Amino acid sequence: MGITTALVAEDGIKLEVVEDPHNVLQRVLPDLDDASSDFLRYIDPYGNTVFNYLQAPQLLAEWDALSVKTADTEDRRVVDDIRKLIQRLQDERHIYLKFIGD
Repeated sequence: MGITTALVAEDGIKLEVVEDPHNVLQRVLPDLDDASSDFLRYIDPYGNTVFNYLQAPQLLAEWDALSVKTADTEDRRVVDDIRKLIQRLQDERHIYLKFIGD
């Protein structure tokens, strides 16, 4: 199972979830030593990584750059679905985007 991405309320309730059963994120996310990435390179494939609304604009910019490189249909679906979560994170308060590693 790949990294699950969830939009989570302050009380921990998952509002929306994007599953990644084919490990798309592990293929498309930048490597840890990729200095061009301020946020995405730190998504932990084996632990949890959490972002808030203040981080959303930079996260969205990096996500859009990543999505340009994504051509496969399955990869594109996962990337597009997560982009919607990031957009919602940017537009709302008291929610968090959580990448839940395997």
